[in-house]
Amino acid sequence: MAANNTGAFVRDPEKPWEREGLNHFETEEMKQIAKGAASGNVHCLPERIKNEILRIGISPEDFHLGQVGINLPDGARLYIDGSHIEASTSECRDPRQVVCLEKAMERIIYEAALQAQEICGRQIFIFKNNTDGRGNSYGYHQNFALLRNFFEELLNEGSFWRQAWLSFIISDQIYTGGGKVGSEKGGKECDYQISQRADHISAVCGHDTMDKRPLINYRDEPLADRDKWGRLHVICGDSNMSEIATCLKIGAKALVLNMLQHQYFTREKPDEYKNLFISDPVGAFKAISRDLTCQKPLLFTANGKKSALEIQKTWSAFLRNFYLHSFCRYRNRWIGEVVEKREQILKWTEKHDRILDSILDWRIKRRMIKTYIRTGFKKRGQKITYQNENVRTMDISYHDIGPDGFFNRYNQLGNVENLVGESDIQNYMGNSPENTRAWLRGQLIKHYPFYLTDIDWAMASFPIIIGDFKDKIRLKMEPLGSTMDKVGDLFDGTKTFEQFCEQFVSLYLNRKENF
Repeated sequence: MAANNTGAFVRDPEKPWEREGLNHFETEEMKQIAKGAASGNVHCLPERIKNEILRIGISPEDFHLGQVGINLPDGARLYIDGSHIEASTSECRDPRQVVCLEKAMERIIYEAALQAQEICGRQIFIFKNNTDGRGNSYGYHQNFALLRNFFEELLNEGSFWRQAWLSFIISDQIYTGGGKVGSEKGGKECDYQISQRADHISAVCGHDTMDKRPLINYRDEPLADRDKWGRLHVICGDSNMSEIATCLKIGAKALVLNMLQHQYFTREKPDEYKNLFISDPVGAFKAISRDLTCQKPLLFTANGKKSALEIQKTWSAFLRNFYLHSFCRYRNRWIGEVVEKREQILKWTEKHDRILDSILDWRIKRRMIKTYIRTGFKKRGQKITYQNENVRTMDISYHDIGPDGFFNRYNQLGNVENLVGESDIQNYMGNSPENTRAWLRGQLIKHYPFYLTDIDWAMASFPIIIGDFKDKIRLKMEPLGSTMDKVGDLFDGTKTFEQFCEQFVSLYLNRKENF
């Protein structure tokens, strides 16, 4: 339904498999899954996959579609990961783009859910959260393209960069947390905490994303030239409904990583850098989540205990020094906006300013719950606690992406500070960012979907047809290539596919680096 609504690319299982392994399946397994979908024969599938299909009661075609997913004209991908929907936005160079694409994806999924309701006759709820309150967690994964040498240095045990990065990602939850009622997984009991993921993180580093989840994930799938790029896979953060929290979550991390990648501490050598070394990152992550003041000295550093707020204020000084001085070569408008908005939020946090109850998810949700508890007592003289079933329902319903979700209803009443406009969201429901390879991917899907053999983050496969000549190309796309500026002429005016092929071959032979 989402594919039909958006004009997405849906891979034909009968066409040759062009990608590497997908969704934790090896390439050969995915070829077998495609073969099973093409034939409709469940018995040609690997035993564990066949058993899963029979257990769920779906067809090989549906299983194939869920695993391969659909690629949308806005550059995003939508698929099934395990037992839940997974939506991946396209590559972005501006956190505002991420906000727009996430909100656009919420609309796309919700519209498809409405159509599915008509068919199945049951009401469908889609929650953009990270825990079900029963011990299960599902992540919000942030991905950052880094130069290969720095990526390897960042993951190296004992490296300064890793220690510095840890201090940032365990403490930025004070403005990026989604808020959560109660505790799970044997965590210290509490009524309410900042992070939904804190109780589910149990290691500093590791490969696992399902059981022993780490703060730093070792997954090394660059989705680009491995010799040049590494992709940092950050799994410890929360999903956000708040646009500002989303922007700061992505934008601030991007700025910190870029600063570290440019060896900021090597050049500047600030005396404060040792204050960023946290002795027990996992324990600190959980403790910060339960400190609703954000100001308790919980983090053991080289110079004694520090609060999450103090650590983030230290980072604010570093970011301002690196990005906002007169000699800085980075002039993107969003950089100054992120640095300054973040500083303002930290000041409000220090003052316990109630304005944050309209900006940050964990604060908005807490305000709603406290209002419900207070109102219930006034009306009925009934003492309501955080263990109340209605409070638990509010905790989850806050993240309902439909118009009746608690956040969206609260937002419609004008109680939330937003960042982007309706026109921005509508634009990204059908268009991809113009300054990454997502642009070419989106254009191919919009203009020539029936000619595509396969398409993925870093690859597009299609035939070259010029007169009697016919061949196939497997185009590799660089993260910062295939942009509108570099290949936009390919889609100027209305072209037949053969005309497109002629122009593509000319550009590819003469300016291959543009891709």
